Amino acid sequence: MRLSETFHIVTLNMIENKFRLLLTTLGIIVGTIILVIAIGKGGEREAAKQFSNLSADTIYVNLDYTALGGGKDITTVEKLTPELVEKVMEESTTLQGMYLRASGFQEVTYNSKKQSANLVGVTPGYAEISNLSFERGADFGETDFEDGERVAVIGSKIAEKLFGTGDAVGSYIVP
Repeated sequence: MRLSETFHIVTLNMIENKFRLLLTTLGIIVGTIILVIAIGKGGEREAAKQFSNLSADTIYVNLDYTALGGGKDITTVEKLTPELVEKVMEESTTLQGMYLRASGFQEVTYNSKKQSANLVGVTPGYAEISNLSFERGADFGETDFEDGERVAVIGSKIAEKLFGTGDAVGSYIVP
């Protein structure tokens, strides 16, 4: 059967079954509307979830060294240090908290199990300011930071992939 014959038969069926055509078209339209609304609501929920960790008095300062361009030497740029953060906190009358944060992707290993992870290095206060809660274990404190302790707080997905159903608290992962 040729393509033109197929289109002719389809056209005749559509003319003979107008009510069926109307119901099919209506079903497709309603399904499309429901799909668009569901996608919109899902996006709205995800955005609300992202913003729920922020408060109106939270400010993020990002130092993007790649934006310097023009051949400037990155070593000449003044960097934020824990000492500078402490000084700003001492002199400020309005800041309630401040932390330093650096991140990058790295493969982590536990007992020969490897997993790619987004490592985030932070100073004490990060969990409180970011409204984070812990399922198991605890946040690291000022003493851990000052002593240079190697402490890791891992997410539930990484914990499940590396440790399975076992407890990750007290274990050592290697970057």
